[in-house]
Amino acid sequence: MAASIAVAVSVNAPPDRITDALSTARGLASFWTTDSRAEPRPGSVACFGFGGVQLQMRVDQLTTGHRVRGPASATSRCRPAAGRTRP
Repeated sequence: MAASIAVAVSVNAPPDRITDALSTARGLASFWTTDSRAEPRPGSVACFGFGGVQLQMRVDQLTTGHRVRGPASATSRCRPAAGRTRP
């Protein structure tokens, strides 16, 4: 069984901007990886590419300005975004 990881970081920005950065493809691409696909809604699955291996995170909870929560796992199979094909 994989261990849980919890991260807490202080950021000098409005809470809703932080939530957007952690739950939208544009926000994630601004600081993590440009190969990011995400929708800011509970039940969605965000995918992050790192040159082969991809990380998936299911969004279980999303409260704008407060919390983005969900389990993450490494995979080599994220569904391609609309209009994109995998190499």
